[in-house]
Amino acid sequence: ASTIPKTICSMSFDDSNSIFFNPFVPCRSLEWIEVEEDCPLFSSADGVLFNKDKTRLVGYPEASPRESYTVPENVTYIYANAFNYLQHLKNLTIPDAVKELYSGSFLGSVSLEKVKLPSRLEVLEQYLFKNCQNLKSVEIPKGIAFIMNQAFEGCSSLNNITLHEGVTVIMEETFKDCSGLTIINLPPRLTT
Repeated sequence: ASTIPKTICSMSFDDSNSIFFNPFVPCRSLEWIEVEEDCPLFSSADGVLFNKDKTRLVGYPEASPRESYTVPENVTYIYANAFNYLQHLKNLTIPDAVKELYSGSFLGSVSLEKVKLPSRLEVLEQYLFKNCQNLKSVEIPKGIAFIMNQAFEGCSSLNNITLHEGVTVIMEETFKDCSGLTIINLPPRLTT
C-alpha cells in the first residue's frame, strides 16, 4: 500500500496546476493507494486514487486483487495511464460521463477481459488496449468516429468486434497481432 501525505504539494503538474498522468506507473506490487484525510489535492476510495472531489480518477493500483471495478458515476475524467499493467482486474465499467480516454489508457493490462466503454467517446486513441492479451470483449460505442493506430495491438484473445456507422477512420495496425480475431462486423458503407 502507498499513503499520500496531506503535505503533498506537487506531483508532475501541467500549466493549469493539474496532474495529468498516473504517478504510480509502473508500480507492479502496488495493491492499494491511501490518502491522508486532510490532503488538499487528492483523495482515495477503495484503494483507488482520485482528485480531491473525486471527479477525476488518477490511478488504479496495478496489483489490486479485485477482479471487477466500476468507475464511480461522478467521475468525468480519467488520467492517462490510469489503468496500465493491471494484473488481476478482469471486468471494468466506465461511466458515460467520461468523454475521452487517452493514448495507452489500458496498456499492458493482461488481466482485462471485458471493458464497457462510455457511450460519449468519439475516438479510440492509439495503443488504447495495446498488449491486453486476455481482452475478449469490448463494446465499441456508436459515437466512435476514429480508431487510431495500434488501438488493439496484441489483443490476442479478442475474437470478434463490431464497428458502427459513425466510424470514418481506422488507422494502420489497429488490429496488429490480434491472432484470435476471426470476425470484424463492418457497417455497410465500409464493406463496399
